[in-house]
Amino acid sequence: MREIWNWIQIVTTGTKGGLDYFFGGFDGIFFTLVAVSTADYVMGVFRAIFEKKKSNKIGVKGIAKKVAIMILVGVGNMIDSHLLGGGVALRTTILFFYISTEGISLLRNVAAIGLPIPQILETTLTQINRKSEQKTDERIMVDMVDNDGDIEQVQTEKTPKNEQREKNDKQFT
Repeated sequence: MREIWNWIQIVTTGTKGGLDYFFGGFDGIFFTLVAVSTADYVMGVFRAIFEKKKSNKIGVKGIAKKVAIMILVGVGNMIDSHLLGGGVALRTTILFFYISTEGISLLRNVAAIGLPIPQILETTLTQINRKSEQKTDERIMVDMVDNDGDIEQVQTEKTPKNEQREKNDKQFT
């Protein structure tokens, strides 16, 4: 029995260490994303029940999206850790972006079942979403190591979405 318990501890510790490495730790921002995503999924199920639109396909699709979000967080952390020199900028941007989009989806689900939504919460999530999209769209200079081990600068281009936003903002200033 003791040997089985030792193996359970080894597997648990190894799994926790691997996930910790992949996701960049289980900090408050990560837990917030997990909580908001879970709440959004649960409220989506409640909405489907209220609207009598229950579907296994939709449920599986929702879970697949949540898993894809977690994979993106992990990939962002790997890029931060191994290509960008150990920072957390990309991981944090991905986390904030998906916290805001999942939060907005949660609010839509809550509104669809007839509950009032606090305006301050809706405003805050919309602002976070806009700021995270803006950070994602901006031109960034990044030092990357190519296959030969040489450092080269890579410049990401501005997206048409960001350029259009800049034009719109100039019209109002």
